[in-house]
Amino acid sequence: MSKSAARGQETQHTAASGSSGAATDVLSILKAAVDGPSLIRIRCWAGSVAGEPDADAVAKVEFVRRRALRRLLWLPWLGLVRAYVSGDTHIEGDIFDLTCSAT
Repeated sequence: MSKSAARGQETQHTAASGSSGAATDVLSILKAAVDGPSLIRIRCWAGSVAGEPDADAVAKVEFVRRRALRRLLWLPWLGLVRAYVSGDTHIEGDIFDLTCSAT
């Protein structure tokens, strides 16, 4: 493992849109963490995708680095916010629809 990968600076890999990989697990963790809507689209650092099709998704969350997942697991609601602020995740769509039931 390279030093940059150990620091969470993974390179982007593309994968087929029907793949599951880590995205399926991250989707279930995110739904449990923020108690958000079921219409979420997740894309992970390695290119895996899970959730609703882009047209039906209320929000799309891209986990750019694995570090974002660690933040989410450690302190779910605050971790998602910290991951977003630090650039470890990108959220597209209405963030209030994604997080409205978490407060």
